[in-house]
Amino acid sequence: MRILLLVCFVLSLNVSFAQLEKRTWLLGGDATYSRSESSSDGTVFSKGNSLQVGLNNGYFFWDKLALGGRVSLLNSVEKYPLNDNRPEGKLRQTNWSFGPFVRYYFLPAQKRINIFADAGGMYSIWTNNSTDHVSKAWSATAAAGPAIFLNQNIALELMLAYVHYSGVGYDYKSNSLQFKAGFQIHFKKSKQG
Repeated sequence: MRILLLVCFVLSLNVSFAQLEKRTWLLGGDATYSRSESSSDGTVFSKGNSLQVGLNNGYFFWDKLALGGRVSLLNSVEKYPLNDNRPEGKLRQTNWSFGPFVRYYFLPAQKRINIFADAGGMYSIWTNNSTDHVSKAWSATAAAGPAIFLNQNIALELMLAYVHYSGVGYDYKSNSLQFKAGFQIHFKKSKQG
């Protein structure tokens, strides 16, 4: 039994694990969860958590290079404990973002683990669910990480991303480092006769 498993494993190493060639589609998404706490002089100012889910659709116009678009939804809750300067409170926000991306895979397509770099821009619309106030922002993202191909078409991705936000019409800037995990499906549409 062990020999059969070993033979299957060795044979699987010779299989092309990814469809990274021209005229291949890329469909997938990722999720990001974060918790935060801010304090000043030992006093907790706020505690928060957020969940962001992103979807993308891309197309390989060249081998190993895909262009596409993505959309994401983020929900966040931030709690402010009572202190000397303000009352206790809670801030709930929803963020819709959309924009283009470009992605490049560095290793040959037959590698089971490939390394990719991804860059993109997003236009975001933030809604404060307590006051219905709407604000807008631009963001730029640069990310990289491994794509672990589970088979020829499906890859588990882990990436480290640097994100820069800039407010539209107001003075706001933010920089963050995020860890993301997601899946991508690589496929070619079958030709109809």
